Amino acid sequence: ARARVRARDEAEAEPDRREAEPADRSPLAPLPPRVARTVVLCTGFATFALEVAWFRSLRAAYQATTDSFALVLFGVLLPLALGGAVAPWLARRARPSLGTILVAAAFVVLVTTPVIERIDLVLVGASEPSTFTHAVARRLGLALAVLGPSMALIGVGLPWVLEATRDSRGVGLLYALNTLGATLGSLLAAWVLLPGIGFARTAWVAAAVLAGAALLLDRSRRVRHLVVAGLGVVVAVAGASEVGTLRVQTNLDEAHVVIASKEGPDATVSVIEHADGGRHLVIDGFYASTTSSGSHYMPWMGHLPMLMHPDPRQALVICFGTGQTANAVRKEGPAHLDVVDVSGTVLQMAPHFPENEGVLDDPRVTPRVMDGRAWLRRTDTAYDVITLEPMPPTFAGSNALYSADFYALAYERLAADGVIAQWLPFHLVSPEESAAIVGAFLQHFPQGFLWIDPEGTGILVGRKGEGPLFPGLERDVPRDLAPAEVAARLRYGPDALERYAQLEEAVTDDNQLLSYGWGRMRWWGVGRGELDTLRYQLDLLEAIAKPGPVPEVLARFLAEHPRPGS
Repeated sequence: ARARVRARDEAEAEPDRREAEPADRSPLAPLPPRVARTVVLCTGFATFALEVAWFRSLRAAYQATTDSFALVLFGVLLPLALGGAVAPWLARRARPSLGTILVAAAFVVLVTTPVIERIDLVLVGASEPSTFTHAVARRLGLALAVLGPSMALIGVGLPWVLEATRDSRGVGLLYALNTLGATLGSLLAAWVLLPGIGFARTAWVAAAVLAGAALLLDRSRRVRHLVVAGLGVVVAVAGASEVGTLRVQTNLDEAHVVIASKEGPDATVSVIEHADGGRHLVIDGFYASTTSSGSHYMPWMGHLPMLMHPDPRQALVICFGTGQTANAVRKEGPAHLDVVDVSGTVLQMAPHFPENEGVLDDPRVTPRVMDGRAWLRRTDTAYDVITLEPMPPTFAGSNALYSADFYALAYERLAADGVIAQWLPFHLVSPEESAAIVGAFLQHFPQGFLWIDPEGTGILVGRKGEGPLFPGLERDVPRDLAPAEVAARLRYGPDALERYAQLEEAVTDDNQLLSYGWGRMRWWGVGRGELDTLRYQLDLLEAIAKPGPVPEVLARFLAEHPRPGS
């Protein structure tokens, strides 16, 4: 842009040379100022509205990891750049016209949206990727295939208009309006359109904006443009899959009934029910919480830390889910319980899960819509118990709730005898990643313990004080594990965890190891499902806990349990 402005300024400063050249070096005629400004405003709006809308759907199919976001963003930026690169050449040819290109973009947006609605079905139906590179290539190829054509066409708009602008000062205004359109597109899509009409119809609105710009540019071709846009509308409406009403996008091929679904500014939250009657809380395509098999640990995320405190009065639950953890904390009898979740929609779904027994209606319970870490920074409350079950550690943003920096903050907010419990999902992370989480935890809770649920999920527990491990077992509260089993499942103490933590450096805010680390690449392609991964992790823990130098113990274990990248 600076080069273009400088060239025009030099041309204005050399009238003699300019007069010696042909009066018009290209057939491109300047656009009327109002038309030019409207077009760049519309293309900016459509680009970012589509990013917000389509990203929401693709995130459900790809899962909300940092690498997924990067792949989808690349699928937008590369085609935009290619469109911008060919725009000056197209502008000088003047064929096809800019109006034709933009109405083509609107048409492609409309016919692409039904495909994006079904991307999750494409991935679920495909064979399992054999390597991490294969998985990345597949997702990147899909992103470029579905996002590329429309983004490349939209990308022609701004450079074309700039090419047709002779006034240097007008260039700055056009950039400003394009930026304004992008800002409006992202904000309106996230806060108004997505919650109001859903991601698919938000994409339709973006297509309508592009078609409107095309009609403004080509008054003589209005009928043809309307016909093209109309055909796109027919395809979009006929191909709509009714995501959110008849089905929910997930990474699993399982029949379900949609109980409730809401697209919010931050996430799409749904409650679905399977044939066995089990209900699941689905957040952006991920089964975040459930009331069926695999949920036994959830109440114990609440019971366990409360049992390890002699008199827990103030408690905090970060991440509500189905509410089973919060309800278990409440049953242990605190004077007050704060429930903090970054999504207000998750809290609104609580009535759909009778297992939480209406915990949010208890006057002792205060629900708060806020990031859990931000709440710890702002509150002055000294908590006796803090328990949290965030989204999977490798999901975008979750690193902040598993890092040593977070545990330092939690330590400060705990009272003198305070207890913290943290979910450790062995089945969802690599051995390196779980060891890195343990290492971060031990930096501030060196006397930590690892409790293993009967279904295999780990719960890290740390204390500020000392004393009996389970003073709360004397409280008369109904639980589904006998006191002896509760104590026996505290399998690994500080020494074993310290040895385990030597496998990887600790997670910090700086290294973002869970978001950008190599753990998933090393672990990918082992050919193990979640259950086998869980068994492998528990076998590794058991081996590391045995006497002997850790490198030698690890070498023997890997010799008996070979895996790629070992």
